[in-house]
Amino acid sequence: MRASRTAAIVALCSAGFLTASCGGQVPPSTSGTSSQESVMPEVWPEMPEPGPPPSFQVPDAISFTLSNGMPVTLVQTGKIPLVQAQMNVRTGSAADPVGKEGLASFSADMLNEGTDSRSALELSAELLTLASSVYAGADLETAYLRLSCLEDKLDETLSIAADMVMRASFDSADVERVRTERRNALIAAKDNLRRVGARVFRRVLYGDQYLGRPTRGRQDSLERITPDDLVHWHARAWVPENASWVIVGRISPEDARELLERHFGGWTADHYQQHMALDPEAHSGGVPSAAAVEVGVGERTVYWVDRPGAEQSYLAIGHVAPAWDAELQAARVLGNMVLGGQFSSRLNLNLREDKGYTYGARSSVRGYPGGGLFMASASVKTTTTAASITEFLKEIDGIVGDSPITGEEFVAVQGRLIQGQPARYEGLSGVLGQFASADALQRPEGWLSGYADRIGGVVLAGAQEQLQSVLKPESLAVVVVGDYEAVGAEVEALGLGRLVFLDDDGAPVPLGSGGP
Repeated sequence: MRASRTAAIVALCSAGFLTASCGGQVPPSTSGTSSQESVMPEVWPEMPEPGPPPSFQVPDAISFTLSNGMPVTLVQTGKIPLVQAQMNVRTGSAADPVGKEGLASFSADMLNEGTDSRSALELSAELLTLASSVYAGADLETAYLRLSCLEDKLDETLSIAADMVMRASFDSADVERVRTERRNALIAAKDNLRRVGARVFRRVLYGDQYLGRPTRGRQDSLERITPDDLVHWHARAWVPENASWVIVGRISPEDARELLERHFGGWTADHYQQHMALDPEAHSGGVPSAAAVEVGVGERTVYWVDRPGAEQSYLAIGHVAPAWDAELQAARVLGNMVLGGQFSSRLNLNLREDKGYTYGARSSVRGYPGGGLFMASASVKTTTTAASITEFLKEIDGIVGDSPITGEEFVAVQGRLIQGQPARYEGLSGVLGQFASADALQRPEGWLSGYADRIGGVVLAGAQEQLQSVLKPESLAVVVVGDYEAVGAEVEALGLGRLVFLDDDGAPVPLGSGGP
């Protein structure tokens, strides 16, 4: 009954019912042409010239320092009584000890699991009662504590946040429960071709250094991490001289300073060490830091993670790229936008719109403090794996070869980035995201407010020059996560270089171990 009613509505719509109901009439056809054809103009008027781009002002920030030396950035914005804030800790998974990858993330995770005075369930219940959220985590370069609450609940929410940071319990039962959750998550991730491919790709480029080490670790490293490791890591990394606050909302500077001082001003470097009665000798090394990175660009090679019976193949193609550079990053971003940084990029128009091999193909040139990477990727139909690789390589070769960036492409992406800037600051969460990221990564003074000038100051030749400098087509690593039996021979026939089989973690598969 419902299906027939829907069909009737569709029929009425196509017959012009909706047009008539809105006061319009469909004129009868008198010359054998449809009503639409009879009103179509012979020549369309020219599109009007766009007006000047709308102006946008990045919110101003106020800076001050707590009595223990912790820097604070306050961004007064918004009209609703909400506050969002983030405490950044400048030590992330890049500093994980060898063999215990995932330690920074695991340790931060445990802050969510209870304190000396609150169990994990009590902590959750109290935050729910306040309609607040407080969450700790870690990524490559930093760890963080993020909170959101109503203005009049900021005092109580900061009290809970301080308890989590200064009096986290690291209860052994909770540690093992979280270990099990993380173990299960790592196992479940192996069913996601994209996640496997991205992890393997980074390890191919960086080995067991820096970007090659997964933030959440691997199954073997997870089992090596002890409760003492977690406690000692927290005591060394989560200290006031290694931390800073960013707070966003309509709260006044006076109130922000008073509340942060009340709950975090008395926090000292040895606070947690003394609280847990830890051996001072275990902390003589100070704040953990990342090791120096030594990698190079190799020869073109195909790396295959076999997935028998997979309907799709995940492709990741790229190589090591330079570390982040404040002067050059804008030109690198603009150049990549043309290649694969947006829906209308060359890669997506080719592989999706023209060929229909994928729902989306993208590329990025990412720079981090310790290194960078160029990566082009897509999930494609298994039967089109070899053809998709061919098209990826054609576009990469072309943009640094005989098909450089055109003036029309450059103007379009430059305008899109500049006019898209306001969307980055949508809502308090958007504002916090921008300022917290700039603070965590210690961007230069005026970095956020100077965004439009940096993008607008790049010329086409500069963007092309950076692509020429970064992209090395002869040194591409081609990672395939897919069914080797189905399409391996086609890919090998492309003659891209030697073929190496890897497992889900990016380690070589020994001959005779069940690999292809």
